[in-house]
Amino acid sequence: EALPIYELIMTEPEIPRNVMMDIMLECEKRMIEFRLVADLLGMMTSQVDMRTIDGVPLLGLKESPLAEGYNRFIKRVFDIVFSAIGIVILFPVFLVISTFIKFTSHGSIFYLQKRVGEDGKRFAMIKFRTMINNAEKGVGRVWTKKDDPRRTRMGALLRGCNLDELPQLVNVFKGEMSLVGPRPERPHFVGKFKESIPRYMA
Repeated sequence: EALPIYELIMTEPEIPRNVMMDIMLECEKRMIEFRLVADLLGMMTSQVDMRTIDGVPLLGLKESPLAEGYNRFIKRVFDIVFSAIGIVILFPVFLVISTFIKFTSHGSIFYLQKRVGEDGKRFAMIKFRTMINNAEKGVGRVWTKKDDPRRTRMGALLRGCNLDELPQLVNVFKGEMSLVGPRPERPHFVGKFKESIPRYMA
């Protein structure tokens, strides 16, 4: 059984630059950390991160400031506190919306959709259901559009006010999303974007 690859260390510095760049970008698409054995410490720039293994300097693309423990801790505390406050304050609104959805259309109150989060991890993003049951049956995975005919009447109202997004506070509280940051996309579209948009996974 093949083992997953988490890090690739390039030890051949004479490899052509275009080949090196292709390897780096491919690693980034697959969420594999890329490191290059450095022969000159002067190669370091603001976009290069350096660490050592047994005294051997390795260069790689500089990570996000959130990779540092303190910054990550502060951001997580911020997410927990404000998502918890939001859930408590908006709970009556949740109840009202849930009641209207239940009595105006057939189907569940919530809609769970697979999304890709940090480090490529998949999770179920929670939204209030705004479409008819099995809306993607026979259509496939497509982006919703303005005045989508698959919406329910209640769904049109919720989307117009972005109220269908409120349950995502639960995702934030669980650590699957953040109040501030890039919006997680669906796996199908991530697969397409990472091939067509340079450094999309970064």
